Amino acid sequence: MIGAGDALVGRLLRPRLSTVRIEMPTGDHLASLMDHAVREPSEATERHDLMAAQAVHREST
Repeated sequence: MIGAGDALVGRLLRPRLSTVRIEMPTGDHLASLMDHAVREPSEATERHDLMAAQAVHREST
């Protein structure tokens, strides 16, 4: 069994629940990217990885 979101309850259960930790960008970061795109529309297109996921192995695997 595996959880998603790395909720605290998954760390408290026994056996501790493995999970997928999802890292989301902050609103400030997204706003900064949008501001840059609007202010500098002629610049080359850049790629930004905005979400990352990581498996966290615990006792339930």
